[in-house]
Amino acid sequence: MHMRKLTLDEIVYWGILLFAAVSIGYLLITLIDLSLREETSFSQSTYIKRQASTVNIRTSEGEIRITLLRAVAPVTSNNFASLVQSGFYDQTKFHRIVKGLLVQAGDPLSREDDRALYGTGGPGYVFDDELRGVKMERGVVAMANLGRPKTNGSQFFILVQDEAPLMDGKYTIFGKVEEGMDVVDKINAVSVDEHDIPLKPVIISEINIE
Repeated sequence: MHMRKLTLDEIVYWGILLFAAVSIGYLLITLIDLSLREETSFSQSTYIKRQASTVNIRTSEGEIRITLLRAVAPVTSNNFASLVQSGFYDQTKFHRIVKGLLVQAGDPLSREDDRALYGTGGPGYVFDDELRGVKMERGVVAMANLGRPKTNGSQFFILVQDEAPLMDGKYTIFGKVEEGMDVVDKINAVSVDEHDIPLKPVIISEINIE
């Protein structure tokens, strides 16, 4: 069977149709992709806005109100919020106080009477740092670690000192004290032993998320 050869006009005609079909298909794919991106972006934005950004820490010395810096440290903020919602921090203590520098909490073992355990506990996992160039200054809330990267868990500290440049870039900052720095100062004034462990228990009765 012999196939008829297409004329030049027919080749041009079918070429135009093919080009038009490809162009329309590409346009449709682009529009669908943009639509999905907008929907995803809106969903993520709505999700973030709906997420709690403020926590209240109720202690035996008073209340501390903290704003989570979700845009700066989303993973760390979500980890902290998840632990809070599970009651992980309830009835734990501020187990470490470095005079004029910081107060530290978040160790589940601080519920125990054995003070030698204080500072050694965690949630049973570690996660990566989120270092975004935020400076260490009075009132920031940051993750404590084991002195090396990627060892964040549940322990955190609040900086009391005006600034601490030697600590910049070494700890993930995920929050900022909005109210209650006077309470933080009060905790920092509690007497400690030679290991910076408070001689008087400073208890976190509960942490609530708004």
